[in-house]
Amino acid sequence: VTFEAMARGLHFDAVDTVFIVGRPANHKMYLHLAGRTGRYPVLEGNVVTICTKGDGEHLRSWKRQLGGIEFKMLEAGNYDIDG
Repeated sequence: VTFEAMARGLHFDAVDTVFIVGRPANHKMYLHLAGRTGRYPVLEGNVVTICTKGDGEHLRSWKRQLGGIEFKMLEAGNYDIDG
């Protein structure tokens, strides 16, 4: 588990799932973080991005820059954290 500022220069073998919390600054950073999957020996993987609905729409706007990948949006629902 890491975050954007720590992701540079780290290498882990056989990562099949990456969790990104929040929207990365731009599509290049998203691709960099997502690229932790799909490396030998796994060669494919999943990226779960946890973000607001608005940020999710922003991610979808990067579709072309990210090679046409599809984003599947799931809603967590409304939760009262106070109580």
